[in-house]
Amino acid sequence: MRRSLMAIMVLVGIFSPRFALANSIGLNFTGDRFGGGPYPILPGETAGIVPQANWNNTNPVANGSTADVVSPVAGTLVDNTGAATGVTLQWLNANATINTNGGTTTPNERLFRGAVEGSFFAEPSAQLQVVVSNIPYAHYDVIAYVVGFGFTADSSVRLGSQEFFYNQSSNFTTDGFIKATATTHDTRTLATYAEFDNLTGTSFTLDLIHQGGNRPAIDGFQIVAVPEPGSALLAAVGSFIAAVLLGTRRASRRQLG
Repeated sequence: MRRSLMAIMVLVGIFSPRFALANSIGLNFTGDRFGGGPYPILPGETAGIVPQANWNNTNPVANGSTADVVSPVAGTLVDNTGAATGVTLQWLNANATINTNGGTTTPNERLFRGAVEGSFFAEPSAQLQVVVSNIPYAHYDVIAYVVGFGFTADSSVRLGSQEFFYNQSSNFTTDGFIKATATTHDTRTLATYAEFDNLTGTSFTLDLIHQGGNRPAIDGFQIVAVPEPGSALLAAVGSFIAAVLLGTRRASRRQLG
């Protein structure tokens, strides 16, 4: 039993590196049309499919850049610890900022409440683009949050060669976290976020593409560092040591009893 427990903890440490020692950068687009706002995520609050604090909040502007980040630090993107990162961004080709139909009570609801909405360009041109540069992580995942306005919309989100198709939700409070997994338009289902894994390079571009119905939209995104193998190994070693200590203590108690 003790050996099985130790083996399991070692495997968890190796194969779940995102949740061990991971840094992240989160950006929350805010909106102020059709529902008030803006609704920022406060620095001490935790939100996202990979929970983090210190979300960066933007002004409610249709097209903007790093200069439109208003908090926690104006004009600067910080990471989950609150440290400045040097990351820059620009979002363009947008129609307007809007609010979705979700609530505003929890940090996750506020992440999905405000959105930047794309335009109606002829397919397959990107109706909305988010360009991010100076990424400090050697390997990382990107999570795009894609709830939109309250009309039916078929959309896709693309990063490099990866593209996911989905029916756009308009209410996170009702629908919750649903991952987009369809790689063709015909297999699309309802989704509220998409994930792009195992990325490298110091920049990327997110394309939001109109496939049918209303405009595509984006609520925010996360860049989640994937630790190097050495960091994952350290996490595994730590898990192993913890398991050994736990087993040793229990054996000592039995002997004393």
